[in-house]
Amino acid sequence: MLLKNLKIKNFARFTDAEINLQDYKKALIVGIINNDAGDSNGSGKTSLIDSIGWCVWGESKAKTVDENVKFGTRLCFVSLEFEHDGKECSIVRTRDKERGLSTVNFYINGELSNGKTVTDTNKKITSFLRVDYSTYVNSVYLRQDDIFSFADNGTNKEGRDILEKVLSLEEY
Repeated sequence: MLLKNLKIKNFARFTDAEINLQDYKKALIVGIINNDAGDSNGSGKTSLIDSIGWCVWGESKAKTVDENVKFGTRLCFVSLEFEHDGKECSIVRTRDKERGLSTVNFYINGELSNGKTVTDTNKKITSFLRVDYSTYVNSVYLRQDDIFSFADNGTNKEGRDILEKVLSLEEY
């Protein structure tokens, strides 16, 4: 799955964002608040990754689907364009918390490829990608403070070696 473009509106910490991802095979996301990289809590790093998971699988770290909608707003929207198995794909997911309504549209080569319900469409997306939400979450980011135990020089050499390989640190 090669990510191309991500659009976010009123999802979690984001009001309005569009990110062109075509030039990135991997990325290190560093949050900065008030021009201070040491002050990154709440800058939206996890929300960014969460927006992709919610768009694709309809799942996130939020306890309820309405918690995905930015506080003080009614509707959130996330769309993701990507390439998979040589096919151009996009997924558009919305949540209207006032109406209690969620929608998802899944396109393959410009053709709508939905199931009969949101649940059916979610299953169709997972089947098409051959990756479920749990695999995504556990392979794209390390939760806060997990990286320290994973990459600890003295106690987890295997974890550190994996991290260096995944991030292609040997190139640098």
